[in-house]
Order: sequence, then structure tokens, then C-alpha cells
Amino acid sequence: MVNFHGGEAMLELRVSNTDRYALALRADGVLEVRRYRAGVATVLASALGGVPDLTNWASFTFTVQGTSPVTLTGSVNGIVKVRAQDSSVSALTGAGAAGIAATASGILFDNFTLTGL
Repeated sequence: MVNFHGGEAMLELRVSNTDRYALALRADGVLEVRRYRAGVATVLASALGGVPDLTNWASFTFTVQGTSPVTLTGSVNGIVKVRAQDSSVSALTGAGAAGIAATASGILFDNFTLTGL
């Protein structure tokens, strides 16, 4: 992804139209793991993303595993940067579909790969 300090770039695991987990790279370089339930965002964890230059390409990996708790991991260029566990009653435990999203035009994605276990 290339964010260009222009908004948020996200990798998502969507359970429904309004329910999903997301790994979001914000315009300030902070990486967040979020849960969206009925359209309401909850930040489960955040950390500096470790992207030295948001105008250059960086590789992101978002891993979501388990159901009780749901374990979420975000990596940048192969290095784990943020982790969260969701054991709340709002945890998303159903199967889903992967996706990408951006809050501003001009954010770039390339070589999107989905791997399932």
C-alpha cells in the first residue's frame, strides 16, 4: 500500500456489510486494528506503523484467527507491529470475505493476496 498521508488505507475481513475487522494505516502513520459492528468502529489496538515514508510502497499483512478469542495481527514489511485479541460479546466469529478500502482517492494497493487456512 501507499498511503501518501491522504487518508486511511485498510485491509478488511468482512463478515457482513456492516460487521468487519480492519487493519487501518492512518495518514499519520499509525496502524490500528479495528472492529466495526453495526457500522460503529472500536479500536482494539494501535501502534506506530513503522513505515519510514508513506509516499513509498510498504507490504502489509493482516491475520485473523480463532473464535474465542479472535486473534488479530498486523505486520508491516514482515514485522509484527500490532496485535489484539477480541474476546468481547461483540467479537466477530463468522466466516467472511477479504477486502481493501480507502477513505481518499489516490491511495494505492497492489498485489493483493488472500490466503485461507
